[in-house]
Amino acid sequence: MNNISMFNTRQRIILVASEIAALIEWGVVNKGDIIVAKGRTQEAELQVNGQVKIENDIMYLQQWLKKIFSWSSVATYEFSVHKKTGKTLSELRQEYMEQNMDNNMVDIENINQI
Repeated sequence: MNNISMFNTRQRIILVASEIAALIEWGVVNKGDIIVAKGRTQEAELQVNGQVKIENDIMYLQQWLKKIFSWSSVATYEFSVHKKTGKTLSELRQEYMEQNMDNNMVDIENINQI
């Protein structure tokens, strides 16, 4: 059971960043890939630590999305579109998990650590 809601805001940001770092490690996305806010034109460059670069600013992906949408919280993976594939990070993560769970290649504990 995934109880992300029980974590405070800082812990949620770290969790999301660690999951993005795992996506980079797995080769699902790469440092330098462009992330687009879903339904918007704003773009950010993905950094190796799971943060994004916008012009000269670097911040966590979730913080950037909250700023764009003016929301207090945002489903980061649902509202982050990988420009190269046109798929959300959620879709890319799901595809990777489906392809690799059969091969027992995904380290579940690595993605769930804070």
